[in-house]
Amino acid sequence: MRLLGLTTLGVAGTIALSSCGFGCTEIGYRNELRVTASGDDRTRIAEVRLCADEIRTYPSTEAAPPTGRSYWVTHHSAVPDLWIYDLGDHHPGTVHLTFLDAAGSTLDQQQHTIDWTLTDEPNGPGCGWRAEPYDLTVSI
Repeated sequence: MRLLGLTTLGVAGTIALSSCGFGCTEIGYRNELRVTASGDDRTRIAEVRLCADEIRTYPSTEAAPPTGRSYWVTHHSAVPDLWIYDLGDHHPGTVHLTFLDAAGSTLDQQQHTIDWTLTDEPNGPGCGWRAEPYDLTVSI
């Protein structure tokens, strides 16, 4: 009986130390990618769609799927030629950008590697990394 108790305690301690013993809290932070367009055609851009890890962005919350965490919303900022992506707790290593004009025609497509600076795991080990906002300037 004593051996069973020690074994149970050892397993519980191992689980707790490996971060599997406790659930993650809500994320409470957002990783943000900021894309700034430069170049002669930048004024023709109406929307910049982002795809990464089989996830794509949507122009509004209403346009995004009603369930799941597999969507991100694009925010066109008040700053000209700047699009901001709220990626939740994701920090994809590569993003594919599609630049669209007001009629929905593709102006350009580009792929970029993102070198995030991960700062900490605010909700505990194994519960997602917070990254510093990443600024990406693209030429179109």
